[in-house]
Amino acid sequence: MFRKNNELQGHGSIRKNKIYGTVGVIIFGIIAMFSLHKSVAADDIESPKTTAPIPIAEASDTSLVVQSQMARQEDNTTLTTTKADSATTMSSTSRAAATAPTAAASQAMLSTAQTENQNPNVTVENQELKDAVTEAKNNGIEAKQEATENIGTANTEAEVATLEAEANAREKEQAKRIKEAIEKYKNDLAVAQANTTKPGYLSKVVTQGLKFESEPNAHLSITGTTEFGQQDTPKAYSYEEYVSSGRTFANNPVAAYKTTLSGNFVIPKIDKGQTITATYTNLQNSSYNGKKIAKVVYEVTNLNSGTGIIGFAEKDPTKGIYTFYNLTAPSRYEVKIRFYDEDGNIIQFKQENPAILSLTSLSKTILNGKKHEEGITDYNFKPVKITGSFVEKQSDNRLAASSPTQNIPDSFSDPNFYKTSIAGVSGSGDVISFTMRRDSEFDKGYWLAITSKLPSPFVLTKPNLSYKFFSYNKAGTVLLDNYIQGTTTKLTETQTVKPKGTLIGESYTGTHEDRITFNGKVYKYVSSSDNITGTVKLGITNVYNSYVEVTGNVIVNYRNQAGETIKESVEDTSNASIDTDYNTEEHRKTTIVTSDGKTYRLVASQLPSNEKGKVIEGTTQVTYVYKEVLGNVTVHYQDESGHQLQDDVTALSGASTNTPYDTEEHRKTTIVTSDGKTYRLVASQLPSNEKGKVIEGTTQVTYVYKEVLGLNKQKVTYTVIDDTTGTTLENQVELTTGESDAALPAAAQRKYDTVVSGYLAQGYELVSKEQLPAKFDLDSSHDQNVTVHLKHGTTDIQETQKVSLIVRYHGAGSQTPANNVQTATWTRTVTKDKVTGDAVKTTDWVADKATYDAVPSPVIPGYTVDVATVSAETVTQEDMVKDVYYTAIPVTSDKPTPPVVPSTPDKPTTPTVVPTTPTKATPTKTEILPSTGDSQVGPMLAKLTGVSLLLSALGLVGRCKKED
Repeated sequence: MFRKNNELQGHGSIRKNKIYGTVGVIIFGIIAMFSLHKSVAADDIESPKTTAPIPIAEASDTSLVVQSQMARQEDNTTLTTTKADSATTMSSTSRAAATAPTAAASQAMLSTAQTENQNPNVTVENQELKDAVTEAKNNGIEAKQEATENIGTANTEAEVATLEAEANAREKEQAKRIKEAIEKYKNDLAVAQANTTKPGYLSKVVTQGLKFESEPNAHLSITGTTEFGQQDTPKAYSYEEYVSSGRTFANNPVAAYKTTLSGNFVIPKIDKGQTITATYTNLQNSSYNGKKIAKVVYEVTNLNSGTGIIGFAEKDPTKGIYTFYNLTAPSRYEVKIRFYDEDGNIIQFKQENPAILSLTSLSKTILNGKKHEEGITDYNFKPVKITGSFVEKQSDNRLAASSPTQNIPDSFSDPNFYKTSIAGVSGSGDVISFTMRRDSEFDKGYWLAITSKLPSPFVLTKPNLSYKFFSYNKAGTVLLDNYIQGTTTKLTETQTVKPKGTLIGESYTGTHEDRITFNGKVYKYVSSSDNITGTVKLGITNVYNSYVEVTGNVIVNYRNQAGETIKESVEDTSNASIDTDYNTEEHRKTTIVTSDGKTYRLVASQLPSNEKGKVIEGTTQVTYVYKEVLGNVTVHYQDESGHQLQDDVTALSGASTNTPYDTEEHRKTTIVTSDGKTYRLVASQLPSNEKGKVIEGTTQVTYVYKEVLGLNKQKVTYTVIDDTTGTTLENQVELTTGESDAALPAAAQRKYDTVVSGYLAQGYELVSKEQLPAKFDLDSSHDQNVTVHLKHGTTDIQETQKVSLIVRYHGAGSQTPANNVQTATWTRTVTKDKVTGDAVKTTDWVADKATYDAVPSPVIPGYTVDVATVSAETVTQEDMVKDVYYTAIPVTSDKPTPPVVPSTPDKPTTPTVVPTTPTKATPTKTEILPSTGDSQVGPMLAKLTGVSLLLSALGLVGRCKKED
């Protein structure tokens, strides 16, 4: 097919001179999409012209009732309204009071428009059109919905009826066209089904969605390598032959390898395991399901054990890929192909309109007893045989010819060319992947062209259908009036909030003035009708605002400097007309005593500036500020001569007056001065103000002491014993000291209690606690000691352990049932030491169930199962796993192929159960097939089914050999 110029290169290469049919071409079968019919879409129509706005009322009559009635009469609507019993004609330039309407007229002012909830835009969805779209879907045809077309605006009910009729007529016409396209497709489908048994036609009915035939203006860029072959070769060279012949590689991606019909190729070196990426942009002729393809990316990975060479077409990505490798082993190169749209998004293939793939010119040549075979392995598309073709899926899943093909001319125009081809369907995922496998004893090259030409006389395509619904708008108007609250006296002329022609459903909000002066008085806005804010209705909507005369109040407040109220506020002036004089001096107070006894004094420097003034609208707040009167309490320690024995103590500072105080805690029984002298409190001279309430200023509390001679120092200690462990935690630790026969200070008891509380917080429990002595003893030979006995507290904790029985299912591909999981919970009680955290005792483990239920295996049509029901199992303290395997029931074909019998590994055994502390059982590892992820014990057919599902994404089109 694509021959290299014999005049330049000569002969001697099967790869360059395709004599024996060894050129393999994958036609990524993406037949040019064509539509059976043009897209079905609605015809355009002109929107009806709207009439000019109609005046709402004469200038001599501004009442809402009269205006509403006139507007509806002018619009010729079917709405009715209630007239006001009477209305007073007003001058169009004056603001006057209207005669109060009757109750019926007041109701009309609220709204004379239709009150039903309506949408601003009405879309007509004709049932015939919807049924036609559903019928297309039921026949596997997608009818794409286009944007809804708006055909006009209706201001009256009559106009609504006209636009409804027009929309229905145009949608019925679309329904007719869609049904005709469906019938045409059904006829074509019948033809395709009838052709499945004819030689040269696909043996199964599939539809085409991808076009990828010729891209002569594409731009190539290559990443992943910097070593490119710089010279051409007379035939297919391996890497070793290329180098040994004196040819070189350099960082210069020139198209060195030349052919006559397929153009030139860039030939980078590719090491073992290396991946090289070729990106083609500026695609102009390719598409998928009508969406333009702008870029294609090829990733090629060397799966061989040595270095090879690959070739990328210089211009056109449909010219494909060359691979070169020596003859020491079958050549294997992994290829991944991805397509991208104009926005850079990767193309996702869809099952409802997949791409047809064609693998053509897959040669099998036997020459002088030597074999050469080209094949495809590890593919992710579904192969579909062409009736009468030699190429089919072999027992090891590779796609290759079952019989020699060297006698079939390698020409697309030859009537027997289809015998070297096989088709495929790709309908999911975003990547086409496969391995180019060449098993040859005499040819080092393998060329795979990527195009969209299928060697079949007829390919089924689905019609490209589209449709749209039609919509129209509804319109109305909104009018507003201002009234004195509780009357029908109108303060202004009627205002238009929304003019005629405003779309129904559009939000509106009636505005209002904060102040209106009417007949020499000022009125303020207070409220609006419930419908002052809403959405426009078909017809006229009336709204209104209410106003009252403006008045004001004056309130006197009493607050402290923190802004807190200290006395109930006083109302000085109530509901007075604005500009009325007021004076709050009579409410000013110099001192305030609160209910809780606190005293506050007026802050003269912060008198309110609005103590006098004129009444304004609303409430004027006149606030007097007061400062709290505070006091202190200081404790002194003096001898009988008035000398200070130790530093003063501030018992209270900045306290509110009348706050209770008690300095007894600061009273000391004895004092030892810095010079070592000891003084004892004179009980007969205790201060009379030792307790009391805070007053303004500082209260002085003085304790009097007398020097004591000849007394000895005494000490009180404590010991803490842990009865649980028999250990002494603290031994004779000093608690307090003092003079003989003196009372123990109160601080000693507090310290003693704090020591015990500290141990209780650590988890100890109190066994016994000796009381402190009331006084220090007179014996200096030993210390007074008190003992505390403690024991360890305990707490009970519930422990749980979950275990499970999992039934796993394998071998049914996408129909494989989800795992069946049953769980059980073991529980026990552990008693722990609250001090050490150690376990003191434990109860036995108890399970919440004795056995797991038996599990029947789900029935899957087309499969047999090795275990019909997984039997009930006794619950143990370890997890259990049971494996169930499905085997596909073989399907007899016209041309059966030898079955593949996979080896079946031993099934996992049930783990041994040891009823002790629960631990997680290690599940038996199941071997997983690399391509499908199923357990290896599943049948080969399950594996084939998984592989074939991915095939529907691509078109593999004729693989042509490079020729001399």
